[in-house]
Amino acid sequence: MRLLNGHYDAVLSLSWSAKHADLLVSGSADHCCKLWSLQAPSPHGIVATWSGKSASWSSAFPSQMDGAGALPLLDSVVAVNFCRTPYQFPGIVDSASQCFVTCADGSISAIRPTSSLLEPFALTRLAPTPEQQVERALYARNFDEATGLVLDLAQEYLATADAERAEHLMQLLEPQKQLGQSCAEDWSSDVHAACYAIPASFDAKFAVPVQQEKVDSLNQLRLGLRISALVRDRRAVEILGMEKEMLRVLADTGYMATGQLLDTMFRLVARHDRKSALRLGSKMGGLLLNQVRSLAQSDPQLAAAYDVACAQ
Repeated sequence: MRLLNGHYDAVLSLSWSAKHADLLVSGSADHCCKLWSLQAPSPHGIVATWSGKSASWSSAFPSQMDGAGALPLLDSVVAVNFCRTPYQFPGIVDSASQCFVTCADGSISAIRPTSSLLEPFALTRLAPTPEQQVERALYARNFDEATGLVLDLAQEYLATADAERAEHLMQLLEPQKQLGQSCAEDWSSDVHAACYAIPASFDAKFAVPVQQEKVDSLNQLRLGLRISALVRDRRAVEILGMEKEMLRVLADTGYMATGQLLDTMFRLVARHDRKSALRLGSKMGGLLLNQVRSLAQSDPQLAAAYDVACAQ
């Protein structure tokens, strides 16, 4: 058990962050509100103290700030609560990082930690700087930015035939094990690990959502990596078992893997089961042909090229 010491009077309220497994805020009869992190050095773990005069916090209502840049706390803090409002639109203030502070005199303040205050806790384990940016985006729960970075980096690694590194990088986007399921002595390490990745218990409504275009690209890349691994290990039966998934991704996005990889895959599968390979190739070819026809209807140049190809 870890004790967090810092208030000079009774602690009247606590609230855990919905976004960060390591952060909690407390309110006390000493007229102070404190932000704590389980990643902060012992013995205190205090990230910042707010009594209304700290630049480490910013008011959610700038028009109500005093000359010092924040609302003063003039009485005991009887309630503190991290906001549970879901993320809404790009450019809108991140509601889930806000904290509502209620004092005994009836005053209510809405504050949030500044981004610079939380930056030191976005620690990284991966050595390359670009991959560290992915971990920082995950800590900020900006899944859209993290997914975009992973897609760019994974494509670079695949271009240099480093599929293993691309697979490892994409694992960062996979939800991790539930917190609180391990024994007590491992709980703090679980919380620490949750700051690098996405806990399985995390409610995605508090994160910046991933754009659909990136979701499609991510599904393509995942499927391409799986096919690449199966081809590398010469596991034709498992490739045939992915037929429905391959056709679904191809129908949804129009892309599944590079031409070279598909050629190698079909050669491998044909040696194992020629009839199944022909059936799969026919279905994939039909989907691609339908997509080309659909595109040709809205693009005169593509329509002309399509007619030429058909004539040949």
